[in-house]
Amino acid sequence: MFPFMKPLTNHRRDFLKTLLAGGLALPLSSFAAKDGSSRPAAAAGGSGVLDNSSPDFNRISSAQSAMTTPAAPLVRNTFAQGPDAWCAYDYHGSMVADGINIFVLGTAQPTGGPDGTGFVWVDHRRWSADTPESPLSILPLLTYRNWINAGPLDLRGSEITCYLRGDNLRLDGAQCLFWVHANGGRWHFNSHPLTITEGRWAAPLRFTLTDDEALWHHSWPRDPQRSKPLTAILGAVKSYGFSFIGFSSLVTGRLSLAQFEIRPAVR
Repeated sequence: MFPFMKPLTNHRRDFLKTLLAGGLALPLSSFAAKDGSSRPAAAAGGSGVLDNSSPDFNRISSAQSAMTTPAAPLVRNTFAQGPDAWCAYDYHGSMVADGINIFVLGTAQPTGGPDGTGFVWVDHRRWSADTPESPLSILPLLTYRNWINAGPLDLRGSEITCYLRGDNLRLDGAQCLFWVHANGGRWHFNSHPLTITEGRWAAPLRFTLTDDEALWHHSWPRDPQRSKPLTAILGAVKSYGFSFIGFSSLVTGRLSLAQFEIRPAVR
């Protein structure tokens, strides 16, 4: 033994054996004990090494995975194969049809969206003002869950990501809002108006559906005596989409939507 080398203690010898065997994940023996000594922190009879068969190792791995892996989206519409059940609402056409709701399917294009992806578009020939709404609203792009044989969604705290584009879109002072609907009425997220880029695709829009009535407007109670609070609607959403609110004449032009995605709340 060279004079500058120190003799190996038992736990250091165990450490080296484990290292040479390729099974080391984390040497607990290197942690100092409460009394200042350097004996292994594992339980009596243990090796003092946290390997991949250890329950603690599995708990740490699961926690790290949860922090680094994003939740799978609840909804992802790429419009590569079609409009994914996105429509415009023609309220005037519905009245002409004796009160039967008329929805006009959007037109999907498989390319031409952000980074060459697909998108869906509608224009003023497919929408009309929904006069029972307060304030007066246009619902240019919307979808219903049952149109794709799916049930309601809990969107409390969920995150929306999408692209919106206008082409010759004349808003006449209108704001574009996201809204949710279920039995009990429609709520518009009026605290977060959305930017529509004219003639090009810009950065994606991203916003969180906060469960706070102070940030929303209840525009259409199905029954004013039985309208439901926001948390009940957000917790069981049957329909959602975009609206124009605040216009003084009919909004005209084209509205396009691309890469629409909903991710669940991080709980």
